[in-house]
Amino acid sequence: HRYFGNSKPDIDDWQYLNGDQLTEDIHRVKTILDDIYTGKWINTGISKGGQTTIFYRYFYPEDVDVSVPYVAPLNLAYEDTRIYSWLQRKKIL
Repeated sequence: HRYFGNSKPDIDDWQYLNGDQLTEDIHRVKTILDDIYTGKWINTGISKGGQTTIFYRYFYPEDVDVSVPYVAPLNLAYEDTRIYSWLQRKKIL
């Protein structure tokens, strides 16, 4: 999550806030750590981290041995309207 909370530039330049750049960043860190750690790798995450786990495994399947995404909601739009029909079926709405 390149820009989060107070960790945000003065100018909102969102061109690097995308799945490709995110997974490239993680791959670069993992490549550097390969020189230090020689064992097997696992990646995991919860919520947005779960999404990241899925994307990383998709783009760099050889980087890790196991992926465990927890609660990885994949939104289809800024406002994902699937939630409303789910809430209605559960009689929450």
